[in-house]
Amino acid sequence: GDPYVVFTIWNTRQDFMNWVRSDAFVKGHAQSGTLPKDAYFQPNVLEMHEVVEDSARPDLEPESPGGPFKMH
Repeated sequence: GDPYVVFTIWNTRQDFMNWVRSDAFVKGHAQSGTLPKDAYFQPNVLEMHEVVEDSARPDLEPESPGGPFKMH
């Protein structure tokens, strides 16, 4: 099967982390992993990409990679 892609945009990595740790995220993902293993084509993979949108803003700096997720 084709991969299932979820695409989100966050202002900062911290905004994303705050969402992942939120009650809403936990509640929304409470039933994750309840489907049989053969329902999945492949294991979940999180890919994070950082994009500089405005090079005219010298105050923008890339955030350091890391955290609880494996980076690809």
